[in-house]
This record gives sequence, C-alpha cells and structure tokens, in this order.
Amino acid sequence: MLLERDAELDELRAVIGATARAQGRLVVVEGPAGAGKSALLEAAAELAQNAGVRTLRARTRAAQGATGSATPPAAPA
Repeated sequence: MLLERDAELDELRAVIGATARAQGRLVVVEGPAGAGKSALLEAAAELAQNAGVRTLRARTRAAQGATGSATPPAAPA
C-alpha cells in the first residue's frame, strides 16, 4: 500500500484508462532517491496489468565516474 500517493495514482489511472482505449501515453517519473518512484510504478504496473494493458519497464544506472548523471536506459528489466 502506498501512503499519500492518491493524487499520483489517480493520474496514473487516467493514463491507464486512456491507454486501454488505444490512446497510448508515455509516463516519466522522476525524483530523488528514496522518494518512492519504484513503489509508485510497481502499483501502476499492477493497475495496468489488471486493466489488460501491457507494460514495459526499463532502468537506468549511474554513469561510472560521473556524479548525478545517468546512462541511457538499459535493456528492459
């Protein structure tokens, strides 16, 4: 269960609904480490799968030797 994420989940439910009606969307979630991005996206993926919407997942990894930067998305996780 996610605490205090009702607004974000409502927005993601709207995106999932639009996607289910063949009006695909792209969602970008960003924020500092530990903000709950992964938990939010896991909940959204479960909502999407329950609605019959296919989900794709990708992760980034910090670039070696570069502070605060990331490499392009890796292969889907």
